[in-house]
Amino acid sequence: MPFDIEVNTWWTNTDLSDEEVIDLYHAHGECEQFHSEIKTDILTSNRESGFGCYDICIEPRDGKSDGIIIEFKVFDPKKETTLEETAKRALEQIETKKYEIDLKARGIKTVCKYGFAFRGKEVLIQEAEDE
Repeated sequence: MPFDIEVNTWWTNTDLSDEEVIDLYHAHGECEQFHSEIKTDILTSNRESGFGCYDICIEPRDGKSDGIIIEFKVFDPKKETTLEETAKRALEQIETKKYEIDLKARGIKTVCKYGFAFRGKEVLIQEAEDE
């Protein structure tokens, strides 16, 4: 089932390997100090929702703010030719696996979705906002 995704993109560079960057996001994704600006939210990682397991989910405790789902992908030259395609693949996984279903069931109306794409020192983040 095809769907359209409107995306915004952010680029950054790091000296870490792809695996080290993903490990850092997983290690710090649930750390309150790392996300001090969103202390009112519940952060979870690698939990089942919909038809799979998301990488990171941020659920607002107030039930009124936007929820966030993050999916990480490492560039695979067998599947993609650009980081944009890798990030799009992450966003497509969020959609096809319906990771937002638990947030929606809890009354969260808007779920922001982010696809993180890694290749060597390059990181690309694309955003698709739920309607």
